[in-house]
Amino acid sequence: MATKAILLHIFTLRPSVVFWQNDEYNCPMTRAQLLQALADSRAALEAAFAGLSEAQLQQPGVTGDGDHPGSWAVRDVLAHCAAWEAELVTALAKLRRGSKPGKTHYSSAEMEAFNQRAYQTNRKRPLENVLADFRGVRQQLLRQLEGLSEADLTAPRPWLDNASVADWVMGWIVQHETEHATQIAEWRKSLQL
Repeated sequence: MATKAILLHIFTLRPSVVFWQNDEYNCPMTRAQLLQALADSRAALEAAFAGLSEAQLQQPGVTGDGDHPGSWAVRDVLAHCAAWEAELVTALAKLRRGSKPGKTHYSSAEMEAFNQRAYQTNRKRPLENVLADFRGVRQQLLRQLEGLSEADLTAPRPWLDNASVADWVMGWIVQHETEHATQIAEWRKSLQL
């Protein structure tokens, strides 16, 4: 994958926020690099659940113990990823209008509360709606990113502890999807699916 060639690594600005830094070029990530990283992480996540039946997509156990009521299925993980991506889309829309994007840093407790709200909101929705949202929010994200200049994407932002918008997207979306793609792949392997 192209992102591996870029030799990105994660660094933490605050305990609750992860961003990415591009060491190979010792410069901000370009739009092309960001779009490739988004494509790669989405492809990895899609590949992680490709070929699963509707029943398997809704089988608890991807997170936690499959017999525990709080254990998530693949569908729950996808709804969770879509919810966080939708938050980013909203923030980028505000940024494009010249406003501060709102909340960009979450404590562990705030993340857990957000995750639980997203889970409760989506857990009984039809699978096809969850999948449509998961795929549709990516199109919205790409539209928002298209509306930002290269300078908008790469300039240090004080409200991001001087990280760039590209770094923010890498942490919120690419790293997040990569984490969950691995989680789903490990779950499948454990069940030999």
